[in-house]
Amino acid sequence: MDKKREEIIKYHFSMGQEISDVELNEILKNKKNMKAKLVYDLNDPDDRMAHMRAVKSLDMASALFEITRNLKKLIEHRFENTDNTNNDVFDGINAVFDEIYDILEDNNINIDELID
Repeated sequence: MDKKREEIIKYHFSMGQEISDVELNEILKNKKNMKAKLVYDLNDPDDRMAHMRAVKSLDMASALFEITRNLKKLIEHRFENTDNTNNDVFDGINAVFDEIYDILEDNNINIDELID
């Protein structure tokens, strides 16, 4: 069995799906035009949560981008023109978390909807 065929079978097995030889051959034949379809049973609480995670994935990616690329600059800007003599490390920690919560809110991400 070649490596590509084995990878496809392992992938489907990991998703709890069986794949027939006909389906496998079709995938290998049309690998340039491969598509994925996600199917959720929205009556099932676990599937409903998985669906919300998929729907919100771009928003989550945008929030993570903002956090990893711009958060440090936002915090530096917040503290650069203030008298920091009375600030301690906890003020900085609180500022970081306040900004993270704002970024999540700006991207319409409610963690409680995505994590059980």
